[in-house]
Formats: sequence, structure tokens, C-alpha cells
Amino acid sequence: MSQDIAGPHPGLFREGRQQVGFGVEGPRLGFVGGIVESDGRGCNLDLHADRTETFELLKRRRGDVREELEGTALPVRFIGISRSAVERLRRHLLSGRGLDLTV
Repeated sequence: MSQDIAGPHPGLFREGRQQVGFGVEGPRLGFVGGIVESDGRGCNLDLHADRTETFELLKRRRGDVREELEGTALPVRFIGISRSAVERLRRHLLSGRGLDLTV
């Protein structure tokens, strides 16, 4: 499985906030990517999946994701899950500006 981690993504979220993006692609789930955005007081997580079944799985498990993130330093305000903008996010994350970790 290949995991790509990239830096800030201007234009995908509001200006003046810290952002980090990530993407994972594998045979079982397809491409799953996301962006975490923070204003220093809390954070938003926006997840994207290119496969319908993965998108539906993420929607069903949204509460589990929130529960897993409860112990982080910044409270999670919003978890968005979508199939929109997947190709744009994939191109941005896989554009060679990130770090490729192959496991």
C-alpha cells in the first residue's frame, strides 16, 4: 500500500488556517484522501473516497472516527465525507510534493 502525505492545500479550505493533507490508495478501499484544517482552537476533517462502497463505509463509521480523535489536543468540530473533488485532491496529493511511504 502506498501512502502520500502532502503539505498545505491553499484554495481547498479557508485562508489563514493551518492545513495538512493525506492520501492512501490500496486494492481494498481505492483512493481515500483528506485534509485536516485548524484555526488553533479546533479542527475540521474532510475525507474523500473514490469508491462508492468506501464512501458509504466512511459515512457509517463517522462516529467511530470522531471517537478515535477525541483524545487529540484540538477538538474535532466537523467531519465531512464526500465523493466530490476526489480527482482534484488525488492530483494535488500525488503531484510529487509529498512524501511517499510504501508499506
